[in-house]
Amino acid sequence: MHSAAVTAAGELWTWGNGFWACLGLGQMEYTVSSFRSPRRVGLAGAAGAAGAFAGALVFMVACGASHTVALTDSGVVWTCGTGTNGALGHGGLGTCFVPTRIEQARFGDIDIVSVAAGRFSSMTVTARGVLYSWGSGALGRGTMDERVMVPVAVAATLPPGSRVGQTCEIPPEHSLSFCMGVPSAAQNRRRSAHSTGTARTACIS
Repeated sequence: MHSAAVTAAGELWTWGNGFWACLGLGQMEYTVSSFRSPRRVGLAGAAGAAGAFAGALVFMVACGASHTVALTDSGVVWTCGTGTNGALGHGGLGTCFVPTRIEQARFGDIDIVSVAAGRFSSMTVTARGVLYSWGSGALGRGTMDERVMVPVAVAATLPPGSRVGQTCEIPPEHSLSFCMGVPSAAQNRRRSAHSTGTARTACIS
């Protein structure tokens, strides 16, 4: 179990059980100290710090059982943790010890405005209101037991003139949860998040 928080300054901090490398600190951690002390991801001198988020600010974070999904204000998704269930979205089963970027081409070269995580799955919404999912479990494509290794668009039947605006945290007993909205509003929330002084948190339990 682990937790993550995004500060108003766009910094990502993580703490908890880092055994699956989900803390993004460059190593697996299963010590008492890893449970107690939040640490900044990509801090100078830490493993992988040189390329941490390519200089962008973190806007949103979501935690799965053994992975973490971060979204920067540049609309790019980064994941770390274990890839055993496909939840990292990089196409393989390997572990990412530091946040690793999912290529934008996976989302049609469109910015991402929202991210969410299930226990073994991840979901995003693009600026055009397209929902993507990957990982293991019920991913919104009509079955209860999928394993998808890269982001794949979910076909959703929506009311005329509406589109997906934001994903929500996904409880283990639900296959999918999302809100309806207008992408421009979601983008506005992303641009203003750091100016409002709001910190965002996520956790898995």
